[in-house]
Amino acid sequence: MKESLFSINSYILDPNAPKSGDLLENPRKYFILIDDRDWIKAIEHDLDLKYLNGAIVIEYCGSTIMDYRYWDLVDQLWMYFIHLMGEVDQSGGKAQMFFPDQPVRLGLECIGKNDVLFILDDGKWSLPKKEFFQELVNQAEHFFRRLQEYFPDQDLAVRPLKEIGQLKTTL
Repeated sequence: MKESLFSINSYILDPNAPKSGDLLENPRKYFILIDDRDWIKAIEHDLDLKYLNGAIVIEYCGSTIMDYRYWDLVDQLWMYFIHLMGEVDQSGGKAQMFFPDQPVRLGLECIGKNDVLFILDDGKWSLPKKEFFQELVNQAEHFFRRLQEYFPDQDLAVRPLKEIGQLKTTL
């Protein structure tokens, strides 16, 4: 199995983390990897599941293209990615929107047959479309499956997982 060109991880912002100015210098003090069950379960009663802050960190060939400074409502941000990919995949064109809770532009645009332009704020990256979309979909699914596992009494993942499943059939 070949190694992925992408590393995409989801994080939840710890609502109990101290509010100081070193968020970007020491992100692991503030952000919990979605796979860190123990930490998430330790703070589960402090999380507002309707407004779940967090970050999606995207690296391509070892270079970070989306980092912790772009934290927002992470579950909604994942759905924005799913909707953008669906629009671009169906139209073969471009789609963009702004982050759920801040004025950061997020977009995807087909360029050529095999590549997509990823737009984040004022940055643009040309990426291999198939690999990027597959990894985004896989990590979105992973994120929502973890939420479902951690919070089985909540209805956080049913609709997102259904939409992700539909998107997977078209990619």
